[in-house]
Amino acid sequence: MLYLTRVFESSLVSITGAIELVMLGITSLETLFSVLIATFFMMAGIYSWNDALDIEEDQINHPERPIPSGAITSAEAKIIGSISLMISAIFFFLVHVGLVLLFIIGSLVGIVYSFTTKHMTYGKILTILVTSIFGALLVPIVLDLKLTTTLLAFVISITALLFGYEILKDMRDVAGDRIVGISTLAFKMGHKKATMISATSFIGSCLFIAAFFFHIGLFFESVVSFGTGVAIVPFFWILTKKETDAAIDMVRLAVILMIGISLNAVAISIYLRNIGFI
Repeated sequence: MLYLTRVFESSLVSITGAIELVMLGITSLETLFSVLIATFFMMAGIYSWNDALDIEEDQINHPERPIPSGAITSAEAKIIGSISLMISAIFFFLVHVGLVLLFIIGSLVGIVYSFTTKHMTYGKILTILVTSIFGALLVPIVLDLKLTTTLLAFVISITALLFGYEILKDMRDVAGDRIVGISTLAFKMGHKKATMISATSFIGSCLFIAAFFFHIGLFFESVVSFGTGVAIVPFFWILTKKETDAAIDMVRLAVILMIGISLNAVAISIYLRNIGFI
């Protein structure tokens, strides 16, 4: 169940969604927690449906996942996914009815891409990036909030992170993707070039947002972001020397964990500023 719904990834995306609201100046804890829960279950539902539709690839790339390993059936994964999506819709509705429309679009794109754009070299990553960017930019419009330069900088930074993460994740699946006919950027570029591009995206994202925070006088947030970018470097250096699945998994987990901690620290700091605590 935990593996099926990708608790770690779903949590990170939900935290990012809540951080966007903090960037927009929202201080209601009820709203922030509702968005956290709604986004988590939306991602959990999408991941569950993806696994139910990607059985052939997962049997090669990820035989340890619940469906290929026989822990649950494809039908059970679809039920879990559908329940998760219904819970998500309810919480989005409680925040704002307009968010339900964004939820429907995001969920449909997330599920349909498994048997459409996922099999295109640039289709998979473009689907994820475009959906994320438009979703992030439409939230303030739906909630009738001002689109700030801080939010725009955050969206640019998160887009770079997503790009780097998708390449890093696909590096793990190159062998299996070759067999089932999926051509990803990681497959096209090869291990070392993919590692360099992923590293550039992650580190560049951190340095960009650090420079922006410094420019607007958020020095603590700038130091945290800069420090995260520097801390990431040794892990990608390791990945240039090792091409094993274990090395890729280790780097992916370490990098995303550091990014998650950094995002939380920045969000808490900005939230405390918004309520006048600091």
